Amino acid sequence: MKRILLVITALTAMVLGASAQDVVVDNFGTKYNCYITGEDEDNVFFRYERDGVKIDTAIARQNVFNYRYNISYNPETPGIDKKNALSVGLFAGGSSAVGVEYERYLGKRCGVQIGAGFCGASLGFNVHFFPTIRSSYASIQAWYTGFVPDNKNFFWGYENLVVGPSVTYRNVTGWFYGTFGLGYVVEKGAAVPKWAKDFPVDIKLSLGAYFPLGKSKQKSENITKNTERR
Repeated sequence: MKRILLVITALTAMVLGASAQDVVVDNFGTKYNCYITGEDEDNVFFRYERDGVKIDTAIARQNVFNYRYNISYNPETPGIDKKNALSVGLFAGGSSAVGVEYERYLGKRCGVQIGAGFCGASLGFNVHFFPTIRSSYASIQAWYTGFVPDNKNFFWGYENLVVGPSVTYRNVTGWFYGTFGLGYVVEKGAAVPKWAKDFPVDIKLSLGAYFPLGKSKQKSENITKNTERR
């Protein structure tokens, strides 16, 4: 019986050892599924496979966002695998004076986004530059601007309905974001001022903070590591 138990234990260890994997994530949000071969005060060394070729490399710690051992036991990497993000900023949510925007990350660098605020609303489809919701992205958006009363008729209307591209910068390891976009005015509303009636384009500009949302409460700067090595 003891021999059988020893054989079962050895086989289990072999299976777990074969399936266990490490992960390294750099400050751009690029995730390497790899085997960490070592680390020192300045670098994290690892081996990963690309196009069937095993590559040994290292990343300076100042460029490492997070790294973990044995992710097969808990695949989520704190701070990088979130699926939702909430942004709060000036001129967010359709060039509103103050607004909020919510993004749902769909995977494969794609996400959808809705926004609303004081005097505006927006809807967009995002394509991230790296496979994480923390990365910067390009977007195709439609937004309403200027839900304000007409000065003469006290009519509650909008200024412009705009469709166009935008680019958003997100700080991978922090909270800051900034958006710049340029869109074509599809329709002018009742509240558009006289000086803007002849403008065929509108600018989307937003600055503020964003917050990835999810179950994990661990701060992104914390490095997680199993005490036991394979």
